[in-house]
Amino acid sequence: MTKVRDTTSPVGKVVRDENSPDWIKRKIDWITFYRRNIHIFIQHYFKIYLYPYQILWIDYIHKCNYFISIASRASAKSWLIGVYACAYAVLYPHSEIVIFSETQKTASIVMGKIEGLRASYPVIANEIEHLYNNPNSRECVFNNTSTIKVVACKESGRGHRANLIIGEEFALVDKTNYDSIIKPFKITRQTPFSKLPEWSSLKKEEPKEILISSTKHKGLWWYDDTCKLIKDMVRGKNFGFIAFDYLLSIYHGIKTKEMIEQEKSTMDLITFQEEYCNIPFGENSDAYFKLSMFERARTIKRAFYPQRKDSYNSKKNPYDIKKIDGELRVISVDLATRKSKENDNTIIACTRLFPTSEGYIREVCYMESHLGENTIVQAFRIKQLFHDFGADYLVLDIAQAGMKTCPPHW
Repeated sequence: MTKVRDTTSPVGKVVRDENSPDWIKRKIDWITFYRRNIHIFIQHYFKIYLYPYQILWIDYIHKCNYFISIASRASAKSWLIGVYACAYAVLYPHSEIVIFSETQKTASIVMGKIEGLRASYPVIANEIEHLYNNPNSRECVFNNTSTIKVVACKESGRGHRANLIIGEEFALVDKTNYDSIIKPFKITRQTPFSKLPEWSSLKKEEPKEILISSTKHKGLWWYDDTCKLIKDMVRGKNFGFIAFDYLLSIYHGIKTKEMIEQEKSTMDLITFQEEYCNIPFGENSDAYFKLSMFERARTIKRAFYPQRKDSYNSKKNPYDIKKIDGELRVISVDLATRKSKENDNTIIACTRLFPTSEGYIREVCYMESHLGENTIVQAFRIKQLFHDFGADYLVLDIAQAGMKTCPPHW
């Protein structure tokens, strides 16, 4: 190895000739080793300690072109993605990394983690040329020209390109925007040497896509896409999936058992299962209504409400909706009478039927339940709703108590 004495340094230290064949070979060997073991690079070069599950997570992410991670709250997923993005940017010069989410504020969570890493680890700070994380600009530029940018999954996010795409809380993103705006971002890494004739036959690097989120209900698009990814992964495609629940955060001291118990006491069961246990809420396989039917809330200009029992006006319902030509209105009643008062639950539904050339369009516009009421009280309420709704038909179950519900002169 050729050595040159640095006469400008006050201590006259010996520096390596970085143009020597031996030094170039060693550098290539180290870069190759670190790219194949990126978790070692993070620990050796960045000096960041990783838990065993984080080593597994990062190594698995790096080996897959398409990766989905469903992890509970407080599992440090955003921080870990920030660490991985920095390592990837340093090891792969000229990388274009884009972090997206439903809103730019949510996507900037990862940028905030990178900002914290720069403040805590000098090596990362030395690799970053400049970092902006404010409403006007959210961008991190590295000395080797790699960049990390934050965009919202909306029309304003068009025009970007990336060889690494990271989705923060991707389950909340609109599917149409994701397919039409985010996915077309993907390109191969554009390095200067790859444009030279001698490297023209070199196989291009595949772009990578990483999606992370906590669990949401099955009616959203993320569930079907995640199931498809797992099936493709099993069939041998270069895809990856991993999930962690709240026990991981307790084991590593990110949260305590008492904190989890306190948060659980203020949540409903479904929310806790989704946010901490990775159990998505969904319907039974034979359910009549599917959650996908309610994926996006509808905007209703005017909703029907029956009158309150304590301020009932027998002449006119102020919340009435005028009928259209040919419209039919039906009140259906499902009576469930049991010996135990707690199990007697009656459901009353108001349905509008709009005529079409092929039949009727049905709109269930109101439902209410009655727990433990006797049949006389229920019959009186049904008659009130029949009048308020302007119903044309009353449909009752005719078994058991249903035969005795209506007074003789209904």
